[in-house]
Amino acid sequence: MAFHTVTLLNKWADGNFEMENGSQSKEYGITAQNNCMECHGDNVPSPKI
Repeated sequence: MAFHTVTLLNKWADGNFEMENGSQSKEYGITAQNNCMECHGDNVPSPKI
């Protein structure tokens, strides 16, 4: 994990960084994470589309 983080930071510093997963905030129009159910349980709000 640490090695991959350093690799990504080096790419960012060199200007070669590209998002691997795209921008979830841009796609869904809200702040987005991959672990919604940890806090919301079964009551995860739907994004406004």
